[in-house]
Amino acid sequence: MTEYHRILNVPENAGKSEIRTSYRLLARKWHPDRFQEGPERAWAEKQMIEINQAYNALINRCKVHLPASSGERFKEVRLLIEAGQLSRARQLMCAMDERSAEWNFHFGQMLLKRNDYEKAVVYLKIAVRQAPQNEEYKRSLEKAETLYNKKRLGSVLKKLRDFHLPKKFKRSAVHKDG
Repeated sequence: MTEYHRILNVPENAGKSEIRTSYRLLARKWHPDRFQEGPERAWAEKQMIEINQAYNALINRCKVHLPASSGERFKEVRLLIEAGQLSRARQLMCAMDERSAEWNFHFGQMLLKRNDYEKAVVYLKIAVRQAPQNEEYKRSLEKAETLYNKKRLGSVLKKLRDFHLPKKFKRSAVHKDG
């Protein structure tokens, strides 16, 4: 049982409602306003600080459940990306502390799947720089750069197609002889 679970007196697999219920009971019991000025009130304030910290930490973990090891986290992120659950994958990655080559690779993959090629290239370049021997990272970067360049070229071609010359610059099909 973690320290936070001990403070709120809830099991490690407690859900939001159980955490919230326990928090409310403890907050009513230890709120400093229930005590007169003096050492008891100071102690109650200290208790409330711990209770609030524990509550916030556990509620945030409920929002984004992080698997124990980074290997497991990245495995879950990869599965989420492959399943198209990009918001959840992004949420999980943003909750991670590390910014390793693997993190940058998966974040780039998530952006690539969202068709955000420009940002995907940035993150994948960082991953390749951090782990230059990794062939998967290199292939992914090449794919992202290709898609980004195609998107840019398509954008330029669309602008050219939509471009209209003023009449005075257009050639007439029939030339009039003077």
